[in-house]
Amino acid sequence: MKFITSLFAKIRAFFGSIAQPAAPVATTTAPHIRALLLHLCNQDAEQATWVARWLAYPLRHRGAKMATALLVAGDQGAGQHLLFEIVIGPMYGSQAQLCGVLSRRTFNGWAIGKRYAVLQDIRFADWATGTIKNLIASANIVVHRHEMPDIAISNSLNLVLLTADAMSPDYENRRLFTLVPQRPLPVELASAVMHEIETGGLVDFHQYLTHELDMADFDQYASTSYAMERAVAA
Repeated sequence: MKFITSLFAKIRAFFGSIAQPAAPVATTTAPHIRALLLHLCNQDAEQATWVARWLAYPLRHRGAKMATALLVAGDQGAGQHLLFEIVIGPMYGSQAQLCGVLSRRTFNGWAIGKRYAVLQDIRFADWATGTIKNLIASANIVVHRHEMPDIAISNSLNLVLLTADAMSPDYENRRLFTLVPQRPLPVELASAVMHEIETGGLVDFHQYLTHELDMADFDQYASTSYAMERAVAA
């Protein structure tokens, strides 16, 4: 655990030191990290491409607010924390909120200055309160802090939501692109990803997302209807 914490700190420091993306260069494009993404998408290459583009767009367009969020459903152990926190989180440095739990009380000061957040233990009941919908769809967030005046901030927050609630792969919500991993992360792949991280794979994957990935016509308003149509066809 100490090793992972130390490694994570070094990675955050590295990405925090990058002022502008480097010019495109040839890379190995992090094959094991990309295999991890494919694993989370149950080997569906088209779905993995959609998720990669969703991750890439706000890195290519600083401050972009995606009109959708990623929802990863299922028990821990599929690799969701490894990809979305340890791999993607450091690319945002101090502008990432990781290992977070959605506050079910009034105060939400954690959102100040954040562009990317991974929130775990999401419940379907949370959607009914409007809290998550507002974080995804509202242009501004009203921040409530203890014994301090409320302030309104521009909403540039992009969300990855993790839930252990059981759900159908054809769950429909136009603001959510839903992943339902069917298998635990194989030990061999987990080891390969960690080795890749230790040997510069995050830099390669950042390069892949920011320069090499074909974005086609994907933008912050890309529809999640792709996931719904694929589920119905299956």
